[in-house]
Amino acid sequence: MPPSGRYGQLVTVAKSGGMFTNIQSAVNSVTDATAEKPYTILIYPGIYDVGGGAGDFAVGICMQGSDGGATRDYINLVGVDRNACVIRRVGAPGVLTGVIQACNHFYIGNLTIDSDDTRHVHWDTSAGATLHADGVTFRSDGSPGGQGGLSCGGEGGNRWIVTNCHFDKAIASCPGGGVGNGGYFDMYVSGCQFRADSGATLGFDLRDALHPTRLHIHGTTFWHYTVDPAHIGLLMPTDTTKPVEIYTDLQAAVFVPTPGTPDLFYNSFIRPQ
Repeated sequence: MPPSGRYGQLVTVAKSGGMFTNIQSAVNSVTDATAEKPYTILIYPGIYDVGGGAGDFAVGICMQGSDGGATRDYINLVGVDRNACVIRRVGAPGVLTGVIQACNHFYIGNLTIDSDDTRHVHWDTSAGATLHADGVTFRSDGSPGGQGGLSCGGEGGNRWIVTNCHFDKAIASCPGGGVGNGGYFDMYVSGCQFRADSGATLGFDLRDALHPTRLHIHGTTFWHYTVDPAHIGLLMPTDTTKPVEIYTDLQAAVFVPTPGTPDLFYNSFIRPQ
């Protein structure tokens, strides 16, 4: 359920019998969503193929709206069945062209996102925003650049919550974006599974984070042919002014951008819980 504990206003998308057959059309129909009046786009079973334009940031679905100024917010995306509700994008023109461009305050849950060579969900936000992904499968074919999973360019003061999600040959990354405002970027991860192969970077890529980051991770497993599942795979920031604090019930295995770089942890802290 959305973080408000209720669906709010419902707009349905289905292959037949719904209000819309196209997810973007459903999003564009919402013009009055607010924090007090959130909307949920409820997806019924089916494979929903999404396209996009030719530009590098031509996303498949824009939760901010694709008509005009893309200013919408507080619109959630929820499936009725995690395995049967599939949003798919094949042959995107670039690795930055996400399947879904999130709005600032966004809940996504109970569905599967398929992508062969681009980000699954891109969350590029303003200060004070919140993303919550729950019960989502992020599935990639593992091709170079196609492991985007969740990619965020968040501001300080933002919250990024990921619960009960599966990352199949996909990663979670914080590539930076926006401007620093002195706050921490908080990431909470619980009950997730990361499954990768030799074609995908494991776990979390925080090397380009623009803000001090706190990563809270619990009850999560990582599967990789070179890493024990009781470890976290991380790419850490090389900028020592942007520390990462890790609070976890797991051991931590840290990957660095360049193999053999001597300072594995840079200015980062591992704090077991």
